[in-house]
Amino acid sequence: MRFKPLDVRPFRKRLEDDKSYDIVEDRYWEADQTMSIYGDPELGTSVWDDVRSLEQTDYGIPLLPYVIRDKVPPIPERAVPPVPPPNTEPDLNYKIVIEVAGIKHPSSQRLYLDASRENDLAQELKTADTYRKDNNPYRSLVVFHNIPNIPRKLGLRIAMHGRGEPPLLLPLIDSIQPVPKDTDKDRWENIIIPVKPLGYITENQTRPEADVLPESGWIYVFWKNKLWRELQVGKHQTYRDTRLSYYRNTRHSKLNPTNTMEREALGTAYDSIWIPYKLNGEVQQNATGIKMMYSKRQLLWEEIDRLESTPSKLSSRATAIDALSIYETNQGFDLEDGPIGPIAPALLDQNPDVIPPRQNSRINPAQYLDRNRQNKISVAYLDATPRGLVVKFEYGIGKEKPKDQMLTLQADEGWSHTLFASDMEEIEAGWLQAVFEDYPEGATFDLIKDSNKPGVLPQYLFYDLTIEDVQANDQLSQSFATT
Repeated sequence: MRFKPLDVRPFRKRLEDDKSYDIVEDRYWEADQTMSIYGDPELGTSVWDDVRSLEQTDYGIPLLPYVIRDKVPPIPERAVPPVPPPNTEPDLNYKIVIEVAGIKHPSSQRLYLDASRENDLAQELKTADTYRKDNNPYRSLVVFHNIPNIPRKLGLRIAMHGRGEPPLLLPLIDSIQPVPKDTDKDRWENIIIPVKPLGYITENQTRPEADVLPESGWIYVFWKNKLWRELQVGKHQTYRDTRLSYYRNTRHSKLNPTNTMEREALGTAYDSIWIPYKLNGEVQQNATGIKMMYSKRQLLWEEIDRLESTPSKLSSRATAIDALSIYETNQGFDLEDGPIGPIAPALLDQNPDVIPPRQNSRINPAQYLDRNRQNKISVAYLDATPRGLVVKFEYGIGKEKPKDQMLTLQADEGWSHTLFASDMEEIEAGWLQAVFEDYPEGATFDLIKDSNKPGVLPQYLFYDLTIEDVQANDQLSQSFATT
């Protein structure tokens, strides 16, 4: 490489000799761009800094000569690939599965998954579909597909009828964990069992002496010794829920409904009642189990409070259905006795001597079960034996049967039942018989006769007695003569 002769003259001198001199154009080598002039790199100075320093401090003698160094080639900019944005799409390769005993369930029976405080997921609804992979289909599955691996709430959703009525949500599990979508099990950790309630109608408590439940009666489902569902028996042996939690929360509120005695059943009419048997692997039995009770009339809140607060009283009045556990080993409910049994043979061997007369003689009560006999669900036999206080009254032989008079049996907790003489049965000449049915247990009672005439005060026939006190007198007899 050929260098130019080194010109050591100061910048000022060179500028005097050549007014057009430009240091930017001053090079001391061939312009092959392989070398460059720098100042002192340790001082961080450039060529221009060196020249200015000579201008300011030099009096004709160069103090800092230029240095020729190897040119440092520029560092090429690295091609950094763009960072992809984070994948915010959730992994939806999970599912939640709930097993439901039996097959061919109506689509109106639905389970829901709801959001929790930890997530903002929307509510999802699913129905039970028969699981066809079993050699002998006996169960259905409710499957929530394509969901993230986030715990969810699970419950029953029941549509309510009436303008503006929101659905009734019955929680089952506060946190249920999804499983990978390819998971399959012989028995799932969450099992629902549909139950068809029937009733024993005699003290013998045998299946041939059982029958369908009377219309307008009430079924009470207690879970963990607390009332969970209240259902009214409807036409064709269907059952409709009340909005029980609403009435419970407002019974002591200023928003309390006008008539606290009545809780209207507005739920969808179902032909079976879904019961939680196993939740998150825990079988619901004994203290955490289900008890069912039938009542001809709707219970008072005071009666519900007494049953919830006294487990022994609840156990004597309601029917524990722990025998549902046979489902896991039997894949059905083939028990020959006890409160739980299969629906296929139910009511086909009724004892005709104990069956009460039918309002519609063209329909056999067993026909109400025909549509479910092949669906492999369970039957629960509840105590529906008539309970009544029989009181005989004499109005006088040869006298006209009274019409306006009435009898009222009232309990200390607010329950009362009134019968008019015109509706009483005449058991013999001059005698009437009054039957007060389905009275509350454990209460004390007053029996009042009212002539229903102006100026005539009601008369107490007995006061503050228990049913046991009354029954100890065999059948209470009082004069019921006209005045």
